[in-house]
Amino acid sequence: MGTRKPSLALITLTLVLTASLGMGACTGNRGGGVTPSPTGASTPATAPALLLVQALNESGYAINNVLLGTLPAPTQRSPRLAYLPGGLLVDGPGGPTTLGRTPFSPDTRAAVVAMTDTFAVSVTGGIALDRLALAGLIDAVGGIWINVPERLFIARPNQGLPLVVAPGWQRFTGISGADYATLLTPGGTQTQVLQRFAAVFAQIIRRLPVSDERLRQVFTNLGSLAPSTTTTDVLVSAFSQARDGELAGQDLSAIVDVAVIRDGEIPAAVVTERGSRTVAVMFADFAPTDREPLTPTRNESTTP
Repeated sequence: MGTRKPSLALITLTLVLTASLGMGACTGNRGGGVTPSPTGASTPATAPALLLVQALNESGYAINNVLLGTLPAPTQRSPRLAYLPGGLLVDGPGGPTTLGRTPFSPDTRAAVVAMTDTFAVSVTGGIALDRLALAGLIDAVGGIWINVPERLFIARPNQGLPLVVAPGWQRFTGISGADYATLLTPGGTQTQVLQRFAAVFAQIIRRLPVSDERLRQVFTNLGSLAPSTTTTDVLVSAFSQARDGELAGQDLSAIVDVAVIRDGEIPAAVVTERGSRTVAVMFADFAPTDREPLTPTRNESTTP
């Protein structure tokens, strides 16, 4: 159909690192939108930015989560994306909870704080995309193409008609793309949904506007559908760097290894030692200042 195959390699239960690494959150504040930039021009990033992006299903549960890390010039290191399921157990403000339930917390930085405490990294802020916000992002980039590996039947109780997806290259727009990325199939798992979301998110990233002003407008238009705990300037800078890395094939991405301890409608999982190491190595530049940065070991770094 004259389309490009997605460049994001989904690495389940393992770490993908490139030679560039060796060389060198969100909240449930549904009452407000993305914080507007105080100026009309783009503000270049002056510090590393580590964002937590959450994609919510139709009930407001953050079924998909991704840590997006970018570094400003002159570092020029590749953007990093680590995907996490909503069932991941974390330390919330009121005690143990799952990452997926943090948007329901009255603490607007619950998810950001949970990620900081769980992985010992300094998370700058976050943005939560509800179903309509994710649909809006997909439409804002003109739709996306996904190579669907197998036929899918996805129930949509609130719409009556299910989403039926044939195998092969398929074009998704708005709501259909959001549902493909956030809803479970009968008997499906959060890991399967996370894999679909990662493919969708990579396509959104690579198709984002090149102009900072247009990208700023995309986030502004999401309004209260995408509450954020950081500024629009930070979002624009981080997402534009992620776009450039994705288009250049230089992004570092991984689905973080977790061990499922409870499946079903209320899943729960814990990050494994390998998963913790994955996050520590990928985001060593975002470690607190009192922590020694980690470097990849021989069996944790590969050159594509």
